[in-house]
Amino acid sequence: MTAARFIAIAAVAVLSALSLWANGPFSALDRLPMQWSLSGEVNWSAPRPLALAFVPVLAAILMAIDLWVHRRNARLARRNTAIHAVGFLIAYGFYLGLLFRFVPTIDGPALP
Repeated sequence: MTAARFIAIAAVAVLSALSLWANGPFSALDRLPMQWSLSGEVNWSAPRPLALAFVPVLAAILMAIDLWVHRRNARLARRNTAIHAVGFLIAYGFYLGLLFRFVPTIDGPALP
């Protein structure tokens, strides 16, 4: 297994684990917000399983495409995959932070 493949698999595994972990506090909700306006209002929402699976699936698809495109250049594949992995982890962490900040969980209301 190449380093780039390991990075991609590890990133998707961490993103998936975060989704499974986040599912617990929001299990009472049917839908989760997917986008907020600048004023803090929810623009649209998606069914909870889709909302939590979206980023791990998108990351897996995009990193697989990147690995395929750069299959002849291991250094470029490793660099691009690492950049994608870090970007997805930061973006998903930000999204989950917004969820826990603004969406009521089964443990109580969202923060004021």
